[in-house]
Amino acid sequence: MNRNRKLLYPQNSVARFAIPKEILIFSLLLILGILIGAFTAKNGNSNILTQVKNMFDSFYSIRENQSIILSACNSLKVSGAFWLINLIFGMCIIGIPFVAIIPTIRGLGIGLVTGYIYSIYGLKGIGYCFLVIFPGALISFIALIYSVSDSFKMSLCTLGVSLNTGTQKGGADKIKIFIIRQVFYFILFVIAAFVDGITNNLFSGIFNF
Repeated sequence: MNRNRKLLYPQNSVARFAIPKEILIFSLLLILGILIGAFTAKNGNSNILTQVKNMFDSFYSIRENQSIILSACNSLKVSGAFWLINLIFGMCIIGIPFVAIIPTIRGLGIGLVTGYIYSIYGLKGIGYCFLVIFPGALISFIALIYSVSDSFKMSLCTLGVSLNTGTQKGGADKIKIFIIRQVFYFILFVIAAFVDGITNNLFSGIFNF
């Protein structure tokens, strides 16, 4: 019976679909940032709400009549900045704590904006978030989580080598693979930026805040 069960459900096939613990942890940190941001936007003091309002008003007025290319470029500036910071810290021996908080900071910004939109505009705000903000943000979040996960492991490896707890063999190959993977993640950020530009161009005119 156990043998037949193993044949039907081999362990390697189950492991193939398992979520790496780093991905799970950084996903939770991102969600935590979003929840903190949304809660702050809904229950924060007047100074915080004023700053969030000014941020959203500026965000909306700038993007309202932008072309797809311009919207994509502005979106890429933000996600690209997070990617670059993540890349730099990923190659540092002291980068582990800094890399770890990147998803939370990114989620905090989105949470503040979307929480404010929902608290002020209700269902209209939810519609704007789902049609304009979330499609590109979802791709960007996936790219960020995987990018951060790789940087965390790279920084951990670099720290281990510096403390003589790891091997230095294949160090150049590890860096090469790390850079190639990070370039791939940056391409995903570019795709996310264009999706953001397209959804903004298609749907932002529907809403009037």
